[in-house]
Amino acid sequence: MKIYTSLKSIPELADLTPQERTIAWHSCQGKTNAHWQTWLGSIIAAIASGTVGVGILYLFLLSHRMIGVYPAFLLGGFVGGAVIVSVFQFLRRIVVFGQIGPYLQEYLDEKKGEGE
Repeated sequence: MKIYTSLKSIPELADLTPQERTIAWHSCQGKTNAHWQTWLGSIIAAIASGTVGVGILYLFLLSHRMIGVYPAFLLGGFVGGAVIVSVFQFLRRIVVFGQIGPYLQEYLDEKKGEGE
């Protein structure tokens, strides 16, 4: 399976303008929810987000007792949480990119049929 990291790297969208790519993406993205891989990616991202949220809360409560360490723990928790959530959202997006190809092709064929 080829991994796509941007809308332009998806073969079906490569020849479109940036605006057309975005419109096609938004028209087809919801259709990928029919695949279990997309749901699994969403569930993993949600669990990671929740775990990081609880970790930040724990660090906040722990650092509240240690007045001098408070800013470092809070900042570290937020930065760490942002990094972890970003990584899981990126991985989820790669899964969606892998599933959306046929829907994009169907969308483009429909648009081409309307243009003729």
